[in-house]
Amino acid sequence: MSHADEVITDVNRRRVLARAREDGFTVAWDYPGRTLLEVRILRSTVRPAASADEGPEDGQDLVYQDVTGSFRDDRLDPAQTYHYTLFARQPGERWVRWGEYTLAAGRGAA
Repeated sequence: MSHADEVITDVNRRRVLARAREDGFTVAWDYPGRTLLEVRILRSTVRPAASADEGPEDGQDLVYQDVTGSFRDDRLDPAQTYHYTLFARQPGERWVRWGEYTLAAGRGAA
């Protein structure tokens, strides 16, 4: 295969599936193309993240950063509301917001 035949992944095209369970949260994703995208997931009990660069001082915890196609967060407090914000990028490029999910206490993901 030549570089001319390579399909570069468009970071803005994706399919994300999020599922809430009684004590956890699972999210899976895929995207067209051959380039692996780096995915970053921030979790907060305060609010969704405004940018991928927020950290603990902003009330955000980095719970995932890798290139695999899924993430599972277990043993969550069912009485707590959690906000997950997903970002993706080509390695070394800028982060693109993929979405946010709120796991509301006793109500599942929105």
